[in-house]
Amino acid sequence: MGDSRKIKAIIFDMDNTLLELNVDWYGLTRDIDYEYFQGKYSHLTPHKFFVAFFSKLLDKLTKRQQKEIREKRLEKEMEGLATGTCFPYRGILKSLSKKYKLAVVSGNYRPTVIKALKRCGFRPYINAIVSIDDVPESKPSPLPLLRALKMLKVKPSQAVYIGDHPDDIKAARNAGMYAIGVLTYKRKYDQLNKESPDIIINNLFELESAINKLEFRLQNKYVR
Repeated sequence: MGDSRKIKAIIFDMDNTLLELNVDWYGLTRDIDYEYFQGKYSHLTPHKFFVAFFSKLLDKLTKRQQKEIREKRLEKEMEGLATGTCFPYRGILKSLSKKYKLAVVSGNYRPTVIKALKRCGFRPYINAIVSIDDVPESKPSPLPLLRALKMLKVKPSQAVYIGDHPDDIKAARNAGMYAIGVLTYKRKYDQLNKESPDIIINNLFELESAINKLEFRLQNKYVR
């Protein structure tokens, strides 16, 4: 296999992919929407509100209001981390880190991401972190992933993004990367499959095998 067609980096979404923050995102969306936007954005899902459109929504407010919302959200993230769930993937990350550069691109705040990765024992294996603090646009924009690739010094064609949400697949595609979708109790096969990821897996225990399969496809030139 030529080096240019070899996977060199694996980038992970965090929440619901590596671990789960116990946050009532629906309640937080409702509270902030009604307090600061008079319910104007009640049609948005929490993901759209807090990831896809969050920066644009904040731009509509005063600096003081932006600061208040960030503090409310960070507080809820930290509370959710304290009662959240670490998925049993430490051994998987340790094994993968011996062969690939690893990164996390998350729509959560950097303090939450760092503390969560430390709490779950994942931090020693992660080479780069990109959070909502670091880029002006969030997934499905390619900017967070492109920033991670720059930090890892890896080309988009040499990296794969792992996530549980359709916007994770879209972000990977927009960045020119490969995409692997992860099924969760919140995300069904059809929801991910309609975005045409390269592979869909049930959990990260299947990841190493999936990447081997992807590299075999690359070697035989029938991916995409």
